[in-house]
Amino acid sequence: MAAQAGPMSALTFNVWFGEIAVERRARAALAMIEARAPTFVALQEVTPRFLAVLTESALVRERYWLSDADGSTFDDYGTILLSTLAPSRLWLAELGGSMGRSMPWAEFSLPASTLSVGGVHLESGRHNRETRAEQLSECAARLAATDAALLMGDCNFSDGDALEERALAASGMRDAWRELRPRDAGYTRDTARNTMAAGLRDGAVRRRIDRVLVRGAALRPARIELVGDEPIDRASALFASDHFGVACELAG
Repeated sequence: MAAQAGPMSALTFNVWFGEIAVERRARAALAMIEARAPTFVALQEVTPRFLAVLTESALVRERYWLSDADGSTFDDYGTILLSTLAPSRLWLAELGGSMGRSMPWAEFSLPASTLSVGGVHLESGRHNRETRAEQLSECAARLAATDAALLMGDCNFSDGDALEERALAASGMRDAWRELRPRDAGYTRDTARNTMAAGLRDGAVRRRIDRVLVRGAALRPARIELVGDEPIDRASALFASDHFGVACELAG
């Protein structure tokens, strides 16, 4: 796992901490990673059971560096970062709030630049807008020292949420989905399509809360799409998660 030149790619996925078919859903997430071979992966709501499937995988052992291989950075669930590149430095930033959220982030020395990459799961709940905005600003500030930055994860705010949108605009980071597909709603929590999620929640939910954010001329989003947006078992309406993930190809 060494520094590389040329295009990179990113994938973020909230894998859902629910106890339904954990191993089967974890294997579906692994298959998604194997099929796309992203350079960087951020996973949220990783439980010890999910992490066990992940770390037992030959794919992960052979190709990826993990920010946490034993669950020591979280209690019931947490966020982990995977990379095909070896980081030059690694940190865990505590983000405050009432939910104990943190951001694993790393610096990478590339052939012609430096890159910071963070994986995040911002505070949830409509009453926590101010906390989310503060957390987003803190994440961007932590990643500010390098030539380019990539922040990805479950940001828990929708398009048009004013406080968080202002924090994002002030951060200097760009929303890759908005940049590439501005006319596509890109819902990552969508009970109209995810019938498993529809059975878990009260009322309809259609929100784009999972994001890939970038900063720096050396990191240009080239292609982006939803992943995990088809059932892994149509008969039982089983999806890999109650979220859809986001995969993004990055041009240097």
